[in-house]
Amino acid sequence: MLLNDRVHLVAETGAHGAHVGQHDLDVRAARELLGPDLLLGLSCQSVAHVDAVDELLEEDPQMLDYLGIGPVWEQATKPDAAQPGGIERLVDLGARTPLPCVAIGGIDVHRIGLVARSGVAGAAVVSAICTSPHPTLSAHRLRQAWEENR
Repeated sequence: MLLNDRVHLVAETGAHGAHVGQHDLDVRAARELLGPDLLLGLSCQSVAHVDAVDELLEEDPQMLDYLGIGPVWEQATKPDAAQPGGIERLVDLGARTPLPCVAIGGIDVHRIGLVARSGVAGAAVVSAICTSPHPTLSAHRLRQAWEENR
């Protein structure tokens, strides 16, 4: 389990780490709070964001464990999210970093195959599960579609 934005609560919840956005707690401060053994991910929406990650990794190769890339498609979870970039931006940004990347934004059972074939390490899905009348079944179908397209 990873906590979104709430790095200060990781220790007391027993989470495995945290994920921060571009306007959340600074990555260096987040890493300091988490220590070297817990996971830390960062949202990136542009080439400039990924280039800044390269500089962080030069400073400390263990600073980040993965990047969240997106939004890939229109989504309703975060009203202040960047404009969607589609699969093309996902592939482009993923190719610019040595870190594993996780796609986010508008991913559902019909689109997850495209994401799986893009070469990213994973997908973060919110609405396709949380708004489903059968979230367990939806999660299973997403996982199955991912596996079939890897």
